[in-house]
Amino acid sequence: MNSDIKQSKALFTHYEGGLLWYDIKYTEEDSLRTLSFPIPLKETAAWVFTPVMQGKTLMRWIDKELKKKEEELITKPTCSI
Repeated sequence: MNSDIKQSKALFTHYEGGLLWYDIKYTEEDSLRTLSFPIPLKETAAWVFTPVMQGKTLMRWIDKELKKKEEELITKPTCSI
């Protein structure tokens, strides 16, 4: 999955509350998925952010969001009947 994300392009969607939000599309288990992820302005330093960026350039923040999503799945209670 990471290699697919690295080759994909991330699209800027909006700015809200000190965060730049990007979306990136990737393939997982033969289905197209979209990951929305934030980039805190305080972490941008001297970077130049454009409306379209290579996924590999933003992996620092993409990995954080993927890890967060994975942890949510692990801790999410399951329904048992």
